[in-house]
Amino acid sequence: MATLADSLPSFDTDSKIRPFDVHQHMKSVADLIELCFLDTLDPDGKRYLQQMRFAADNPRYLNWASSTVDWISLPMNGFVCLDKDRLVGNLSLIPIQAQGHRNYLIANVAVHPEFRRRGIARQMTLKAIEYAKQRSAPSVWLHVRAENNAAVSLYRDLGFEERARRTTWFSLTDYRPATSSPEIKIRPRIPQAWDLQQYWLRHYYPTELAWHFSLNLKQLRPGWLASLERFFHPFTIRQWTAYRGERMSGALTIQSTRSYADSIWLAPPPGGDDASVLALLNAARQALPRGRALTLDFPADSAVQAIRDAGFLPHQTLIWMQIRFP
Repeated sequence: MATLADSLPSFDTDSKIRPFDVHQHMKSVADLIELCFLDTLDPDGKRYLQQMRFAADNPRYLNWASSTVDWISLPMNGFVCLDKDRLVGNLSLIPIQAQGHRNYLIANVAVHPEFRRRGIARQMTLKAIEYAKQRSAPSVWLHVRAENNAAVSLYRDLGFEERARRTTWFSLTDYRPATSSPEIKIRPRIPQAWDLQQYWLRHYYPTELAWHFSLNLKQLRPGWLASLERFFHPFTIRQWTAYRGERMSGALTIQSTRSYADSIWLAPPPGGDDASVLALLNAARQALPRGRALTLDFPADSAVQAIRDAGFLPHQTLIWMQIRFP
């Protein structure tokens, strides 16, 4: 029986794939990413595309960026697929510092809808893996939307293994908060709570993904050294703890950002405590100026109902995958 792939014109992907050229391809890559991912872009993602287009129109910036291609976390490296002079595929390769070594993150994997199912994403990914191997990187990371079954299967076939599933949540401006349990008492974080809070944070924001989070545990700890470090950074930190009687049952930190949304670092006990999660989120929202948005990155399927009851909606769930080299 003939398949859709059989009916597509032949396409010699290997001969069409080229290294990404910041001077030639930047604007076309931004257009392709917007075409493929418009429905999943948050305001930061849309601003990211604006920055790419700004860079494409500023040769001086591109000259500097191309000279530091292996050291900045911008889409300045990777591979594209060309059909004659038309850019129909892109893969960005971003250097990251993970556990003391330079690794690589595959991002912005996009193929024009008219050219899908022809092996373009596979060939670009293979090129990226070979590039990282040649530079003695210990591993390559990527993330993919949980509902994108075809992409998940592709990456597994290429040797990537799942490391985590995480959901991004955004706060609603109009919502009716659920009532917190009277058994849960919310208090400002005190120094004595730090050891337990830190242990829980490491559980929900694991070390192997620390390069992805803007979470810096040193800036959350009590004491004058942490206060001094926060003084030299353009954000504020506010922290609360939840208690059942005299037993600590959760902690929450709000970190201000220059983005449209402040970040939440949520740390219930590893076994979970939905009542404490709801109480902490309610308290944090009441303490913030009305209209200021909040974002939460949290393990998928954890405290889902409590987070919803506090007035948050899921944006997307990503599967984080890694391939390690001997």
